[in-house]
Amino acid sequence: MDYKNAKFAIVLGRAIDGVGCTRCAVEIWTWCQRNGIDLQIFAHVGKKMSRHNSQKFDYVGYKEKDLDDIQKQLNEKDVVMFWSYPYAKFSHSYARNFYEKIVKGVTKPIKVGFTYELHKTFIDKIPYLVGIMNNMDIIYGYGPNTWFNRSMEGMFPSKKAEHRVLRMTHCVDFEEMKQFRNENPHTDKKIMFCGRWTTTKDPSRLLNMAPYIKKFDPDFQVKVMGMEKSRGAKDDIYDNPYCIDMTDPNKGPQPNEKGCAEVYKEYVHADAMKELSNSMFAFSGFHLKESEYSDRWECAMMEYCNAGAIPVFDIDWAKHNHLIRTTGETYYDYNLKHPFMLVNDKNDLEKTAKEIVELSKDVEKQKEMIKNGYKVINMEFSADEVVPEMLQEILDLGHDKNKFKTDEDIIKHLIDDEFVDEYLKLYNEYKDKNIVVFGVREMYEKNIFGIIEGNKEIDIKEFKKSKRKKKA
Repeated sequence: MDYKNAKFAIVLGRAIDGVGCTRCAVEIWTWCQRNGIDLQIFAHVGKKMSRHNSQKFDYVGYKEKDLDDIQKQLNEKDVVMFWSYPYAKFSHSYARNFYEKIVKGVTKPIKVGFTYELHKTFIDKIPYLVGIMNNMDIIYGYGPNTWFNRSMEGMFPSKKAEHRVLRMTHCVDFEEMKQFRNENPHTDKKIMFCGRWTTTKDPSRLLNMAPYIKKFDPDFQVKVMGMEKSRGAKDDIYDNPYCIDMTDPNKGPQPNEKGCAEVYKEYVHADAMKELSNSMFAFSGFHLKESEYSDRWECAMMEYCNAGAIPVFDIDWAKHNHLIRTTGETYYDYNLKHPFMLVNDKNDLEKTAKEIVELSKDVEKQKEMIKNGYKVINMEFSADEVVPEMLQEILDLGHDKNKFKTDEDIIKHLIDDEFVDEYLKLYNEYKDKNIVVFGVREMYEKNIFGIIEGNKEIDIKEFKKSKRKKKA
């Protein structure tokens, strides 16, 4: 079947939020709308996330009571792409019914599982993770060397690398985003961070860079947008001596003792993009362990280049991620020949601050870098290339006819033979009254039977402490 004639759905089983998971769904949705492709988004609205209003798009909202009707609607599609899944902090009945009625109960379409979580800890806390991914016909993770992709290939004989466990590529619908593009040197002498607080994005690094920027140019504005009032953000951002808390308009600026960087709360995506289109620079400290990078950008990083704000990116990220659709070289090496970013070593903030201020005075260099930045993201992440390739790839691969038929079959395959009978006995005892932890740690890396009580995973019995031997 040609993707132009197929019916697609995206399921946001967790909820609508303002992070990359929802943003990537919106990028694909806007591209499909513009190109006449039949794609609907189905989003859980039984729980609202803090950033649920930051994205603007059409969707079918549902609550737990609607799952039977949603199942019927999804079974009328050709492809259903699962974008996110309920967490343990959601109601247990919703997590269980989502698994039974949507993951298992949707049987006619090709089912595709995506993961937008970065870290093993968070991925493996998704209730019924192993069961969910077994039920998928195709799985997309961030790359072949990631823990997630390797685990999926190891657990499921019918899903092998580059066949049914594939690399996921973020994309930007540049036609839709051109409203925020400014290819001329920007007039606002400012550097911005846009995004939520996480240590992997490292927004506090920009706060710590702020006094150096101010030393070289006292008129330069430093702005951090998107900081929620979580415990982590409080310690890392709001208690930072260089923070100026701008989150309460009634109080006005609330500077700490050395305050020189403005910090704002969650924002509407379009508003931030408009401001970026006039900001000279934009910062991301995005960094991971070398084994976790897998040649990817965050959505905000692509949006910086689209808006024409010259990006300041982490040097470790630049040296360990590659252009995968074109030249194959690292972004660090590419940048030496086609400069589009400044690279920052977290141990030398003063050097980067000086480079930022010097570049702010060089209009011709800014023109070159803005042009090169837009070129590189078009080469690697254009929705005009990425989306049709992915949709057609899914249709061409079709259904996985060899996946395990039942949860019991998964248990028999993954748990060591000597423990299977007792494991199944525990499974049958707990499955109707608790969420059984179908996690990679429990079923693939070890032999543990566990359940979820409240928000916590409880190990009921560990059959073997040493790492299990994989079955052939």
